[in-house]
Amino acid sequence: MIFIASVLCEGFSFNFPAFDDRIVPEGNASLSTSHVQLTVSDKGENLGCSMGRATYHDPLHLWDDSTGNVADFSTQFSFVIYSEHNDTFADGLTFFHVPNGSDIPSNSSGGHLALVSRNRDHSDPCTTFVAVEFDTCYYNYWDPQCHHVGIDLNNISSVNYTCVNWLQNKIERDGHINASITYGSSTQMLSVLMIDVEYPNLNVAKLSHSVDLTNYLPEWVMVGFSATTRYRFELPTLHSWEFRSNLRVTDSGNRTNHTSPAERNTGDNVRAKESKSWVWSLIGLGSLLLVALVLGFAWFGYRLNRIGEENDVPSIDEEFDRVTGPKIFYEDMVTATNDLADARLLGEGGFGRVYEGCLLGVNTIFAIKKITPKSRQGIKEYVTKVTISRLRHRKLVQLIGWFHEKKIPLLIYEFISNGSLDSLIQAPNLFDVGKAVLNCTRPSLGIAIPA
Repeated sequence: MIFIASVLCEGFSFNFPAFDDRIVPEGNASLSTSHVQLTVSDKGENLGCSMGRATYHDPLHLWDDSTGNVADFSTQFSFVIYSEHNDTFADGLTFFHVPNGSDIPSNSSGGHLALVSRNRDHSDPCTTFVAVEFDTCYYNYWDPQCHHVGIDLNNISSVNYTCVNWLQNKIERDGHINASITYGSSTQMLSVLMIDVEYPNLNVAKLSHSVDLTNYLPEWVMVGFSATTRYRFELPTLHSWEFRSNLRVTDSGNRTNHTSPAERNTGDNVRAKESKSWVWSLIGLGSLLLVALVLGFAWFGYRLNRIGEENDVPSIDEEFDRVTGPKIFYEDMVTATNDLADARLLGEGGFGRVYEGCLLGVNTIFAIKKITPKSRQGIKEYVTKVTISRLRHRKLVQLIGWFHEKKIPLLIYEFISNGSLDSLIQAPNLFDVGKAVLNCTRPSLGIAIPA
């Protein structure tokens, strides 16, 4: 069985130069087309418990449990912290990731920035968060003694921060600030850039910290902003927001775990996506099976052809075990014939060529017949001649040995010099004891075996 797993890239993005109902306000937050106000907008209202959140209406798939992959993301936003030109204000705003479905914790105004309750239950997984805070109050014991931007990991005491000395003046003058936050999953680096729109080359704050988001947040999270006041007035206001993320996940044919909770509540959308996924998976599987079948038939045809060739001469070795002549090694044949050189060629016929050869250590010249390997009749002749070599007759040239490795069938005969085989067969004393034996150093003088 073949299992196919395709790698998918889940993209998640939105851009709000103007806001709409995809932004969900909570608490004291309010929404209009031009801006999102995160706290109470009227100084006449109760400021003691002013806290608000604004989140994007769809959850973000932050990391994938099946692969361990974490999303890369980047966000840019523009905001103003209005103070009605007062020089005292509090408490700040945050950009956060929180578990999907979580609400503003009770009793989380003031320095707790609508992220965590003062009587927090640390065993509750819904209270976890990762946030970047733009803190305008440094009277809390856990805060550094300056206006600052900090990175908070499940705690309102920042793990890293940088003081922003120019922030006081910006808030007093209702100045616009641009912020950019990025996260790279390969480096696990969370980076923050804060720029004064009026003096971008002069007033800049930078901050970064290494963090494995999977240690603090579940797979599915909400992204958004929070802000609070307690005893002093300020009105953090969002004027634009853009967000992008990408997550590589593995699709094994069942995308339930990769579907957001909101998508799981809309069955038609899920079924449509699953249908498209199955279509592409089946197309890929069919293509692979087609290639496998073509390769399989090609291999089977090749093997069938090879078996047919091998079966033309069945059990050659078993048959040859009973003949008188020994099997000669290939290396000896190469040496004896100078690798079947044309200079050693004695003759050629329909089934092969005959060469002169001299085996080392024997000091005798032999006639070596090379059967054409592609000739089936030649192969059968080869088997026949080796088989009849068991017979001994004064008019049969003696078979000395044989060889058929490397698809090169060779027959080694006694060499008969000074004439053709026909004339010698008719001679009365063909195999007299006194017939000449040639020295290996002398050139051949005649043809031993007709080809």
